[in-house]
Amino acid sequence: MKFIICDSTHFYELHPFIKEYEGALNKLNYQVVNKAEVADEFDLKQNYRLNDAFDYHTNQGCMVDIDDLNSLIEFSHMINKNEKDEINKEKLFIDMESKLIVLTSYYPDN
Repeated sequence: MKFIICDSTHFYELHPFIKEYEGALNKLNYQVVNKAEVADEFDLKQNYRLNDAFDYHTNQGCMVDIDDLNSLIEFSHMINKNEKDEINKEKLFIDMESKLIVLTSYYPDN
């Protein structure tokens, strides 16, 4: 299943996100995509949450294709491998309906 992935601290900015997590993103075979190319596939007209996951300068986003839960678990371990404090660990907020994954150190309200 294809998802758009971003980080809550890098909303609207793609390249700092990729630079920080590129090693882990490679495990998910990430692709940089243009918003216009995936607009129909992700129903961006109705799916307002996804619009925030695209870089506001370039209209590019990061798309991953998740084959199984194990790849997400491995990804999560890779981004947190040096973090000892449980509070500061990045969590994966997954919105199945929106096809959105957000890395965040807190749990969003909605």
